[in-house]
Amino acid sequence: REEKRQKKAAAPPRAPVIQPVRPISVAQPAEPIVLPAVQIPRARRMPVRKDNNLKDAKSFEKKYRSPEYYKNFTKIIDDVSTNYKQALNTVTVKLYKGSENNKSIGQAMDELSKGIDPKTNGPNSFTSELYMYDYLPEQYERLPYIIRPTLEDFKENRFASTDRQNDKDTLSKLRGMIKHSLAPIDENDLTTVLVHHRTILYDMFLHRLINLKQTASTYWGDLKAFARLAKICLGEDNDLYRKLSILSTDLNIGVNQKQTADNLLTEREEETFLPYGMLLDMSDKMYDDWKASVQERGKDDKKTYELHTHALILASYLWTPPVRLELGNVKITKTLNNLDNGIDYVYVNQNKINVMYVFNKMHKGHLPIKYEVGFSDNKPYAEKLMKFIKESVTMYPRTYYITLKTNRDKPARGQMEDYLNKMFRNQRLNVSSLRKSFGSWLHSNNVSTNKMEEAALKMRNSVQVQMRNYKKLNKEQIRIKQEPQGDDNEPVNVENLNVAASEPVPRPIAVPVPRQPHANYIDPVIANRERVNKHIEKIGKENYNNKQKEYYQENKQKLNIKKVLYRLNFPNAKPPKKSMVKKYDLVKEDGIWISKKI
Repeated sequence: REEKRQKKAAAPPRAPVIQPVRPISVAQPAEPIVLPAVQIPRARRMPVRKDNNLKDAKSFEKKYRSPEYYKNFTKIIDDVSTNYKQALNTVTVKLYKGSENNKSIGQAMDELSKGIDPKTNGPNSFTSELYMYDYLPEQYERLPYIIRPTLEDFKENRFASTDRQNDKDTLSKLRGMIKHSLAPIDENDLTTVLVHHRTILYDMFLHRLINLKQTASTYWGDLKAFARLAKICLGEDNDLYRKLSILSTDLNIGVNQKQTADNLLTEREEETFLPYGMLLDMSDKMYDDWKASVQERGKDDKKTYELHTHALILASYLWTPPVRLELGNVKITKTLNNLDNGIDYVYVNQNKINVMYVFNKMHKGHLPIKYEVGFSDNKPYAEKLMKFIKESVTMYPRTYYITLKTNRDKPARGQMEDYLNKMFRNQRLNVSSLRKSFGSWLHSNNVSTNKMEEAALKMRNSVQVQMRNYKKLNKEQIRIKQEPQGDDNEPVNVENLNVAASEPVPRPIAVPVPRQPHANYIDPVIANRERVNKHIEKIGKENYNNKQKEYYQENKQKLNIKKVLYRLNFPNAKPPKKSMVKKYDLVKEDGIWISKKI
């Protein structure tokens, strides 16, 4: 070692390696050097985390709302910018049906800037006209795109950060832009959406808020889609992403959030909202139909299992504070030991009536939680739910709690809400409407703060979110089921309550008693099905099918016209095209489309 050290010390020093420096031409324009776009090989999956606008708004400093921050942007004053500015300041936005406080986005943003919240007041991205600022065309050509996505990439869900997330909303908005905007958009290179985003923003404003008379929330969806696309193409540190994201955030806070600030149902919510007491009656009826079908058809009959699935979904969202869509992919467990922290469970105690939700995954920022199903002041339904779940697990042993109706080995996942939508012929339900019904019923009974916090924890939201989003005050619709009662022993409308005359003590929450159907009540759907089945047994299935085919061939045109009329007379259906009116000889009488051919 000493000999090696001496040789190393006696060796002459190495000459330094001088790297050649490429000279920079003085003739180049004095602008930031931007690397040219590099073609990135397509990966099978490229996850990008989704934004949460209200949470991310806290990390967005106010400097991002000012055009002075964006040194590489130029204020573009052309027909698009001028017309868009005029539209923002003159077109009033419908917040909800019957609202007298409709206002333009410009007015709403001006009010936001004068508000008292120090996090959001002051000049914002709309009052400072940030939407007019943009890259020049030659700058877009040199932007360092991470990827140039296609519409097919969004169809294949290549950018979802987890298996449970998807970009179907972004895909839907992008399709709408391609269909309704005059900008040249290439489906095989969606960076063209970013290049022409000012034009597309204006076109979608005209389409949604003027042509279709939609609310601000739908237009906010377009801005979210822009920000999502910019994040995927350019990353979080790019100025275009910051601009589009802060526009989306400000619109959400200044306009979209005002739709729920008055705690009134919007026009779309009114189509799906039902009072909580009525929903309980419907869930009880569905449960009774399932029990009757078990006796008549047997537990393994296809129709019986369908009724079981429907009854279980309704009970799980009505007989206990309703969660979101987690139940569509939870597993059943009979032990609380050695559970996978990445999976949600429904725990069913084998020895006694005890059922718990075990949510191990974080959801919308809420920590994992484990609790016994039911609500403390609604114990009859809590006990009924536990018995129902235990009976369900015993009768239909399976891995997942709510499964596909056609395959008991697979979880329902997104199909669960489809089942809710189609469960009742004339009423579309969804998880959000059930949460609003429960929250409104809860607040109408003046529950204590402790009960409010219990419900919020079990629903996995905060009390503030519950007060803003799930408490609805449409007095003609939100009814107290049992308490208090008037002189006629009937439920009293909230509008008629004399709050000033009542004592300042919270009323105990009323446990709704479901209405029982009439003793001779016969479900017309079931009665018709039984009549058809008897007819098939009488003439034979083959003869029945042949007669059905003959009838269809003879009445093909008539049946087709009836199908068209059914779609046209559906609520909020689009009016028919001139070619369709001519083809089927359509006329509108008393607000209903009819055909002169039948």
